[in-house]
Amino acid sequence: MVVFAMLFSSQAFAEETDHAYAGQVNVSAGHDFNVFGKESKNTLHAHGIMLYTTDDYLALFTYLGPKIQLTDEFSIYTLVGTFNDNTPGMSFTTSIWADYLKGKNELFAEFDYYIPIDGHPHQYYTFDQYNRFANENVYYGLTLESFGNLDTGDVYELAYGPHIQFGKVGFWLAYDQTPAFDGDKFFVRLIFKP
Repeated sequence: MVVFAMLFSSQAFAEETDHAYAGQVNVSAGHDFNVFGKESKNTLHAHGIMLYTTDDYLALFTYLGPKIQLTDEFSIYTLVGTFNDNTPGMSFTTSIWADYLKGKNELFAEFDYYIPIDGHPHQYYTFDQYNRFANENVYYGLTLESFGNLDTGDVYELAYGPHIQFGKVGFWLAYDQTPAFDGDKFFVRLIFKP
């Protein structure tokens, strides 16, 4: 309850800067389609993500592409899609994901390259996560996320911290060094996985 209250009351305590504490809501949903035949472990993966922050930033990400099951524990996703936000801007996305799951431990890594269509510069995004499963629906671990401008070399986000997921709802408490800007910040991301 404390984390939830912090998330939605943060705007009242935020200073009038671009780098004040921010709460975030992330909704993420994906699905594997068996289009390569019943005998194949490979699938077509579709994924959508919506990110909204309490300082009124909204971003939508779409992904589509093959998920290749290299071993029982290791998968590679090669995806294309779009990145849209209210700056406003739109980019074409190429993305590669790697997922390694063995026993109660999971390592996930993502790299996105954004090719501008309208408004955005050339940008990149990385997301790395370690998960430890308490059971099928509850896991915890560490997350590292970065985002930057390839045209200028500026790193807009370098955030890391612990996360916990309870079924469809989770929280990530992160420290963001925002290297391209003066000042650091903390944020809490509320995560929904319907």
